[in-house]
Amino acid sequence: MKQVLLQLKCPHCFHVNLKVAETIVNPNIESDLKRQILNDEFFTLRCRCNTPIHFLYPCVYVDKKQHLILFMKEAEVLHDDRCIQRLVHDAEQFKEMIRIADAHLDDRAVFQIKRRLLSKNGKQLLYFLDCDGEYLWFTCEGQISGVAKADYDKLAAKLAPPTHEVIDVDLL
Repeated sequence: MKQVLLQLKCPHCFHVNLKVAETIVNPNIESDLKRQILNDEFFTLRCRCNTPIHFLYPCVYVDKKQHLILFMKEAEVLHDDRCIQRLVHDAEQFKEMIRIADAHLDDRAVFQIKRRLLSKNGKQLLYFLDCDGEYLWFTCEGQISGVAKADYDKLAAKLAPPTHEVIDVDLL
């Protein structure tokens, strides 16, 4: 796969670290990269002083099995009429979209539920964690809350089939 060399300055000791980073991530070929994303390792580097350096860079996540393409930041857009395509802005949104696809959920319905929960509790950050068949689980500032899967099913049933244009997740 195509790679870039990133120079990352440590905020603690100011050492310039070099990181070889993938510009296209295909979890069907490189499953370890998906694990790194979900475990907060993909966009993090440990400096020699042991300080974690968090970074973002333009990259594309292409999961043909889940029919999902994610674009981080200003990544070059790939068009595929068979995949849902989303623009994400941070590592948490990146992970969240992968989890939603892995749970075989419609991200538009999940984001409608998120908006309801956010307006109810007045918090700013809320992320989808998992679906166990009965509940959709979300995390908000360390607190985990569940929403009945039946509520999701009602919302999802009302939605038109998804389009295959690139949509910013902040606009879902």
